[in-house]
Amino acid sequence: MRLELTNRQLSNIKFALCLAMHKAETDKTLNRRVQEHLLESYVEIYNQIHKQLRWQKINDSWKEVLKYA
Repeated sequence: MRLELTNRQLSNIKFALCLAMHKAETDKTLNRRVQEHLLESYVEIYNQIHKQLRWQKINDSWKEVLKYA
């Protein structure tokens, strides 16, 4: 599945993931194994979003350069 989200929406999701990671790290009621699995999943999603934003920024910069060429 592919979603089309704005840079602002992606940034908001990254922020929400940071909050979720903090909550998972500080929640003493979570089993250690569950906690590690959650953190691993959150970090993986965060990294995917970061890569998407980085490639989008590169793509946009090339479009800007080619527009004036």
